[in-house]
Amino acid sequence: MRAKWVLCFLLLLECFAAFAQRNCQETLQLSRSNFDKGHLYSIPSILKPCIDKGFTKQEKIQAYWLLTQVYLLVDDPISAEDSYLKLLNLDPEYKVDEVNDPVELVYLSRNFKTTPVFSWHMAKVGVNIGNFTVINAQSMDGSNQSKGDYKSKLGFQIGTGLEIHLNDKISGIMDVSFMQRSFDYNRVMFGKDVLFKKERNSFFVVDLGGKYKFNKKKIAPFVLAGFSMNMLLGSNYEFNYTNSQGSEGAFESSGPSESNSNQRTSFNYGAYLGGGAQMRLKYSFVSFEIKYFKGFNSNVDRSVQYPFENGYHSDKNFLYAHVDDDYIANSFLFNISWIKPLYKPRKINKLTTKNIFNRIFKKNK
Repeated sequence: MRAKWVLCFLLLLECFAAFAQRNCQETLQLSRSNFDKGHLYSIPSILKPCIDKGFTKQEKIQAYWLLTQVYLLVDDPISAEDSYLKLLNLDPEYKVDEVNDPVELVYLSRNFKTTPVFSWHMAKVGVNIGNFTVINAQSMDGSNQSKGDYKSKLGFQIGTGLEIHLNDKISGIMDVSFMQRSFDYNRVMFGKDVLFKKERNSFFVVDLGGKYKFNKKKIAPFVLAGFSMNMLLGSNYEFNYTNSQGSEGAFESSGPSESNSNQRTSFNYGAYLGGGAQMRLKYSFVSFEIKYFKGFNSNVDRSVQYPFENGYHSDKNFLYAHVDDDYIANSFLFNISWIKPLYKPRKINKLTTKNIFNRIFKKNK
């Protein structure tokens, strides 16, 4: 019995909501009719109950658009600005129709700024491929003039970031991400022996840079540049060595993956340059970017590059006849980002020489 009463109550609420919605739709139509007839002063009081409670978001936008025009026509600029600002808070990307909208509304719109102060790069994911610059080739067989072959594998990165908008086109960016990079290395040793190594590095990356957008259209191309720092979180390698000159014929030596973090620099830095485009999806963006990172320092800790130097010793140097080249790691990166602008519609404060002096020398009344 109680369930029936609850059901009846819910049905009654639904009917009341539907009636209120229909009533507010009629209110909006009545207000438009009064506007067309020139009955302007009654419109704010007609719309207020449904603005407070009853209008959908889209209907409320239409109501504030109508109120803005009413206040402009009755010469109440303060109320017109207030109504237009409330409209922008509901729809920060609202644009007046400069051809069909009243010229007073067009001029009023130019007094407001809707560019977001910040944008949150809520999710940034991508892939990377390394590019290595050998500073000094090193080898246990003494053939330091020949370099090994570096073959980068596909890595990935995932992160987030914050964009600070200086104006409609220029912004500063700070991104933080986790990045993993992998590569293979092989080299011919002692004439016929073959050394093969797999290595994987993980980093915490901080990028600081700037971004320039070329337009504010639905698809906006951009360029970016900045400084990048990364901190090593971990590094592992595994070897395979084919000895073709053994006393009993050729044989292979291999081992499991092991950490070589102590042989890599903990902190690396460099610069990046790139570009891309971002596409608007209502109040957010999807961004596609490609950039190139150029490292500035060696990724190899030179103090432990050779065995027995500074008390360092590694069996890997002898078991696999390996010593690291002195190299710098660079990367090509491709990212896809979901960007959420944090809008703050606001009136533009137009400072002139006259009103600046008026503010400075204004007397207290």
